Amino acid sequence: MRIIPTIDATARRNALRGAGAVLVSSSLMFASLGLPAAPAAAAPVETPAAQQAATPVAETAETDGVLVFAAADAGARTLSADDTADAVADGLKELGMQETGRFAAADGTTVIEAAPAAGQSVNDAVAAAEALDGVASAQPNFVYRSIDPVEDAGAASGLIADDAALLAAIAANDPFAQIADPSVPRNQYWLYNANFDDAWNRAQTNGSVAIAVLDTGVMADHADLAANVLTQYGWDAYENAPLYADGQNAFNGGHGTMVAGAAAAVANNGFGMAGASFNASIVPVKVCDDSAKPKIDTKSLLAAYSYVTELARSGKADVRVINLSLGAYGSTLNDRALENAIVAAKDQGIVTVCAGGNGNKAAAPNTKPIYPADFDACVSVTALNADGTNVVWSDYNEYKDISAPGSGITAPLADAGGNTEGFTWASGTSLAAPIVAGAFALMFAAEPDASVDEAKAALYASATPVNDPENDRSQASGSHGALDAAGAVERLVQDHSAFSDVAPSDWFFKPAHYVNERGIMTGYEGAFRPQENLTRAQCARILYNRFGNGAQCAPAPLSDVDQSQWYAPAVNWAVETGMMVGLVGTGRFGVNDELSREQLALVVARAANADTAAADPSAFDALPDRDDTSDWARDAMVWATDEGVINGDRATDPARLLPRNPITRAQMAQVVMNAMERGLI
Repeated sequence: MRIIPTIDATARRNALRGAGAVLVSSSLMFASLGLPAAPAAAAPVETPAAQQAATPVAETAETDGVLVFAAADAGARTLSADDTADAVADGLKELGMQETGRFAAADGTTVIEAAPAAGQSVNDAVAAAEALDGVASAQPNFVYRSIDPVEDAGAASGLIADDAALLAAIAANDPFAQIADPSVPRNQYWLYNANFDDAWNRAQTNGSVAIAVLDTGVMADHADLAANVLTQYGWDAYENAPLYADGQNAFNGGHGTMVAGAAAAVANNGFGMAGASFNASIVPVKVCDDSAKPKIDTKSLLAAYSYVTELARSGKADVRVINLSLGAYGSTLNDRALENAIVAAKDQGIVTVCAGGNGNKAAAPNTKPIYPADFDACVSVTALNADGTNVVWSDYNEYKDISAPGSGITAPLADAGGNTEGFTWASGTSLAAPIVAGAFALMFAAEPDASVDEAKAALYASATPVNDPENDRSQASGSHGALDAAGAVERLVQDHSAFSDVAPSDWFFKPAHYVNERGIMTGYEGAFRPQENLTRAQCARILYNRFGNGAQCAPAPLSDVDQSQWYAPAVNWAVETGMMVGLVGTGRFGVNDELSREQLALVVARAANADTAAADPSAFDALPDRDDTSDWARDAMVWATDEGVINGDRATDPARLLPRNPITRAQMAQVVMNAMERGLI
């Protein structure tokens, strides 16, 4: 994890918010930056919740043909995948259905795109296709659209002055990032509202994480995007071609460029704005056609997921986040294939963040599901105003997950005329979603091994309440609250487990990570095995890791110490230093024997050079089974309980010492942490 030197973000935020009187002319400021000034605009008028009416939603989802998934196993015919797909295509043709395309899904399944027969409904075509031999499943090819933001004309003129004392307290030197006042043109108030200024003190991506923007394409040569766009991996999933190849239309409109900028505009380049992720790489994937109202469909999204997941598997780009600022309504929308692709990406460590819907973009939200945002595997984002209240027309329902700034968001402008330094200002969940995507990128930069579920749990647990008495959605919306980027990073670092069998709720979570981070106890291929009993050889290795410093000692003169085994250097050292000795009267070390709790007390006392005779016996005497302690271990046990190194077993009631019981790996981690935190070893 990369830790950035801490800056007092709270002081910075308070200073900026208290600096409203320190203004200069916006036209002068932007002239000095070589940027166009934004015009003024009236503040938006919002309708109280009591006056809102949900926007009507079409019951029938828009479709464009059917998708037929060839079975991976052709059964008795033992056909190849291509032969199976060809056989399926022939069967479709016999049914009067015409193949219009073919591609491979992320799991390798061949998908055939087909048009229904003349006069045949899409549902009937699906049923007919599913009855064919060699078909695993079939479904409609659903149509989606970009969730278009509301274009804002601008805000009141004036910029916060270029005060060096204020500018020094944020990690990015980008001029828009210096402006916390939402009434000022070209501001980035949301960096402060969502605590990105503090988050950047904790983690920065700087190319270590990539965000795939599945959208209308990205203007890759924009001055505030170019350094972060991986043009060599740009892909047109609709046309199945490299996005930036000669003859390709790299972007259809400016939607994808705005989204990419909110997530990952180049930070700290002294120009324009800073994206939420602090320089995540951008993998632009165009998923739409080039029509005036860009069409996106299941086919192009499946092809995009196939491309992105394979790119991540190849190691060419560490894609951990996919942003989908697109969607569709409709009670008949049951896009199982897309949902499965999103789940498969999640299982691969890639989170999908989605715009949660913009209602009628004026006064009324939708409360019915929008997909893919409201699939369980997705992170569905609602939009907040600059004052932290809900954007009145932002959709809400039980399926939403998080709320983020989505009003008056400055973003790069894709200018077909060739201006590579333009910016625009817009509102909507399409801009709120990439801000959340940027937060996820920061989290994965801080904890690269974190799972999607861990990251989502940290993001949700750190969210803060949305205080909006006039438009209260706290009971009706599933949103966990307002995004706190710094809190999310901190929570993930705190709760992330390096081990598959150690959860934050386990009592041994902290000690297991304490010893692991210090190289004293490590796991087994991602598992800690907390309940496994510790052997004497393992104990020697733990002591060696703590104190041995790689020392090479003479072979221990004990019959069961095989000098070719992993434990030999540690056992040799433990015997030579007197930390551990052989089992009395056996001539053996007992390398595979389980270590008892009283044996461990003696070992730790030796490691601490403890004066065991001077220990206070009060804690020891309070334990009901103290007399089960062997005579040779009694002084060490009195000392260990007095120092709080070994305590009663918490699994018993009342707590018992259990001196002759074997010690588990989890208990050993706790003992080591206790002793180290008390300065004993």
